[in-house]
Amino acid sequence: MKQFKIFNYCQLLVMLFVFVTACKKQNEFLDAKSNDDYVVPTTLADFQALLDNSGILNYNYISIGLTGIDNYYLVDNTTVTPVYFVNAFLWKPDVFGITTYDGGYTQAYIIVRSANIALEGLAKITETADNRLAYDSVKGHALFLRAFMFYNLVNTYAKQYNKVTASGDLGIPIRTFTDANILVQRSSVQDTYQQIISDLNGAVASLPVTARFVMRPSKLAAYALLAKAYLQMEEYAEAKKCCDSVLMYKNSLLNFTDPSISLSVTYRFPTYTKGNPEILYYAEGAANAIASPGTTVNKSYVDTVLYNSYSDNDLRKTLFYTYLQPQKARIIGTYTGGRNQFAGLGINEVFFMRAECNVRLNNLTDGLKDMNDVLRNRYKPGTYVDYVTSNADSALATVLMERRKEFPSTGQIRWEDLKRLNNDSRFAKKLTRVFEGKSYSLEPGDINYVYPFNNNILQQEGLIQNNRH
Repeated sequence: MKQFKIFNYCQLLVMLFVFVTACKKQNEFLDAKSNDDYVVPTTLADFQALLDNSGILNYNYISIGLTGIDNYYLVDNTTVTPVYFVNAFLWKPDVFGITTYDGGYTQAYIIVRSANIALEGLAKITETADNRLAYDSVKGHALFLRAFMFYNLVNTYAKQYNKVTASGDLGIPIRTFTDANILVQRSSVQDTYQQIISDLNGAVASLPVTARFVMRPSKLAAYALLAKAYLQMEEYAEAKKCCDSVLMYKNSLLNFTDPSISLSVTYRFPTYTKGNPEILYYAEGAANAIASPGTTVNKSYVDTVLYNSYSDNDLRKTLFYTYLQPQKARIIGTYTGGRNQFAGLGINEVFFMRAECNVRLNNLTDGLKDMNDVLRNRYKPGTYVDYVTSNADSALATVLMERRKEFPSTGQIRWEDLKRLNNDSRFAKKLTRVFEGKSYSLEPGDINYVYPFNNNILQQEGLIQNNRH
C-alpha cells in the first residue's frame, strides 16, 4: 500500500461538513453532534442527511463534454473565461495547462466519497425489519450516486466502450472505499462499466419506486441510468428492458404549451420546485461558458444547421433558444429553469432511448411511436404529423436527429452520442470549427474525444495520462 496526498480526498470530509452547515436539511444532524470535537456520521439518519446534502451532491456535475460537441460555435475575438473552455472547444491537446483546476473531476469524486462514507457506515449497522426501509434508502441512494459519477467520469476521461477493446482500454479510478491513503490506478473501461452496472443493480433492488424528493433517486431513476449505461455499451435489448421498467410506472410528458412554461421569463421552464412531471432525478451541470443558458456566462451561439432544423411549429425552437440576430441564437431553456443546464434524468430521455433501441431491434412501429409521443407534446397544438416509415435506416436517422434536438444541452448526452455513434459508420461524424482564422477538426474516434487529466490530478494521484495530439 502506498501513501500519498490527494487534495480532493484529504480535505473532503471537512469540506462536506462545512457545506452541510449551510443546508437547513442538515441542522438537526449537526445540532445533535454539536458537542463532539469531530462530526462523524454513525446512524442511518446521519447517512441519509449526508446524502441529502443537495447543495453538494446534486450540483456541478461534469459538463466539459458539452464544449466539444457540434451544437455551438464561437465568433472571432470572443473572450471566454476560464480559458480551458476555449481549449476544450477547439479540441486542443492541452486543455487545462499547468495550474488550472478541474472542478468537474474533483466534484465527481467528492460525491463518490460521500457515497462510500455511507456504504462503509452501513456495513457497521445491522439491518432489521424495523430499519429496513431507512437502510435500503441509504444503500440505494449511495450506490446510485457512485454509479452516476462513474458513468460521467468514464464518458469524459476514457475511450468509448467497445466490446472488442474495453478490457484493455484505460478507464477511471474506481474508488469503492474512503481511505485516502490507498492509491487507486485506472481500471479498464470494461471493469468500470461492470462496476456501474453492479452498483445500479444494487440501487434498483434497494430504492423505492418513487422518491420522496426529486433530489433523491428512485428505482425508476436507477433503471433510467442503467439504460444509459447499456446504450453506451450497445446492449440495446438490455437498455430497452430498463426503459420498459421505467415507463410501465411513469410515462408522463410535459406538454410545451403548459402554462408553467413561459417566454416572458428568462429561462422559460419551471424550476424543479414547481414540478416538471418528466424529471426522475434532479441534478445540475457545472457552469459552462459554451453550453450553459446563463445569460452572463454563455459566449457561444447555436449551430445554424441545428437551429434551422427545427420547424417553426416546433416549440423547442423558441423555448430552448433565444434568437438574437440573423444566424445567431443562444441556448436559454433547460429543465433547471435557471442558468445551469439540467444534468439529471428525465422521462423524455427514457422515451428516446427506448425509441432508438426498438428501431435498432427492428421494432420500427414501437420505436417511432415513442418518438412521436414525445414530439406531439413539443409542437403547437394540432400541427405535428406523426412520422412513419418502413425504412429502418431512415427511422434510426430520424430518431437520432430528434434526440439531438431534444437534448442540445442536457447532461453530456450529445457528447456521449457523438462518441458512441463513431462506432456506427452510418452516423460517424467529422467535426470542424473555424475560429480566428484557423481551422480545427475532430475525426470520428479521434483520441481527442478523451479529455486529459489536469496536472494537479496527475501529480496527486499518479494516473496515466490520456494521449492527445
